Amino acid sequence: MKIKKIKYEDKEYPELLRNIKNPPKQLYVLGNTEILNKPGIAIIGSRNCTEDGKKIARNFASKLSSVRCMYK
Repeated sequence: MKIKKIKYEDKEYPELLRNIKNPPKQLYVLGNTEILNKPGIAIIGSRNCTEDGKKIARNFASKLSSVRCMYK
């Protein structure tokens, strides 16, 4: 699988990101770019998190990713 670079000007750039203050100028995507404009969830964390924080985030992400998706 190849990493794809999507610039702000590209039609594939997610519409929701276009509408935030200071959106990223480009994204690096691995996988299906079509899902970028579908409902989604982001987990945002700290660059300097604790080991407990990493463990909790990893556990949360694992459980969240196992939930069956209603949107296809």
